Amino acid sequence: MIDKLWDKLAEPYYIFHHELFISQSIGVSLYPQDGMDIEALLKKSGIALSKVKENGRNKVQYYEVFMDDYFSRKQLIRNELPKALLQHQFELYYQPQFETNKNKLIGIEALIRWNHPEYGFIPPGEFISIAEETGIINEIGHWVLETACKDLKMLQEDGNPELRVAVNLSVRQFEQKKLFESIKNVLDFTRLEAQYLELEITENLSGEKYQGFLATLNKLKDLGVKIALDDFGTGYSSLSYLQTYPIHLLKLDRSFIEKIEVCPKQEMIVKAVISLAHALGMDVLAEGVETESQMKTLQTMGCDYTQGYLLGRPQPLNELKALFQQAIT
Repeated sequence: MIDKLWDKLAEPYYIFHHELFISQSIGVSLYPQDGMDIEALLKKSGIALSKVKENGRNKVQYYEVFMDDYFSRKQLIRNELPKALLQHQFELYYQPQFETNKNKLIGIEALIRWNHPEYGFIPPGEFISIAEETGIINEIGHWVLETACKDLKMLQEDGNPELRVAVNLSVRQFEQKKLFESIKNVLDFTRLEAQYLELEITENLSGEKYQGFLATLNKLKDLGVKIALDDFGTGYSSLSYLQTYPIHLLKLDRSFIEKIEVCPKQEMIVKAVISLAHALGMDVLAEGVETESQMKTLQTMGCDYTQGYLLGRPQPLNELKALFQQAIT
């Protein structure tokens, strides 16, 4: 029955002699195992439909029991997010970044953490996508940017004048009409020089859909803000975007680093990316460095910067001060 319905919906429609095709998403619940009445069955099929939409649409999804807990958790997070911001439940952790050959601390990446008073630690992977769906990511993103800039300014005044901070920007934040003005206001408010702020964008932003944001990126570059392309190599953007967008740093995803010392093909890919970036006037930072062997390999390749558990885990600001005193000269 479902197959017949799918085939029927997939047939073209004709409107004023124009042939149109539509995609369809179907959530299915079955009687009696999923419910004994219409209300219960509709609720379960709605849950299955939501799962389809999350996974890219244009599919059939049958209800499964695990979906109840999954969507209950999502709804909980959706309800708690606004309160988390108002009640100061978020905290920034910072992971150090080093100049590869000199082992010199040059920067920190700001990473948001949510410690809920009742439900404990909620990973960013659970709440960031929901924050983007609801739009509250704009408020959270502004808090992250302002807090990171304020913390960095304090660290600079404590004797680390050349330290920089990297802050992630979500795709949703780039939909704001006055993003440039908002970032400039934060820099003015915190008295942080623009050259010490690095904004990380993803390859998802570097697509045709977001060509309109090129002007914003160029204005930020002209202001002195650095632009980094995060998780490079995991998306589907064209290499031509490396020329189009004002990017100064490529961040190699950890998936490229984890087997670099044991997989010759992986090593060749990383080496080629570093050479390409340098030829285009960009620096390269390798994420997820966890072994001395990985570090030595990256050093021989000429990778500019490194970040990972070998060098330092994400930690609260106050726990980094001793590291700064030892590493910054």
